[in-house]
Amino acid sequence: MRYKISTVDKKSVVETNEWTKDSHSIRFETLWGWGWVEVTTKPNLSKYDEDEGIDILDEFDPVDQELSGDGGGDVEYSESMSDADIEEVEAILEEDGESGLLEAGWEPGDREVIFRGPLKVEKIK
Repeated sequence: MRYKISTVDKKSVVETNEWTKDSHSIRFETLWGWGWVEVTTKPNLSKYDEDEGIDILDEFDPVDQELSGDGGGDVEYSESMSDADIEEVEAILEEDGESGLLEAGWEPGDREVIFRGPLKVEKIK
């Protein structure tokens, strides 16, 4: 059996990705318009708080997912990074995206996907 958990309201998904290299770190926060995940166990959302949200990746083991409708985001660089370091990272991202970070020796770290607001749960298989 599979269940699909979807956001109902627009711009109710926040994805955060962290990357590290040496003593430096980068944190990307992206606001998405919509999102859904498929899970294999019936979700128990009895304690779900719409304002606080839920980390879908921490709470469930998704077998499929989609985030769409990019609503923008922020990038935070560690204080240990110089202006030249930041310019280098921005050039890599512009040219090759996250695959460029991997090639430049950056390591992906924690990732979270927070759904907030009302959620829709459907039995799909």
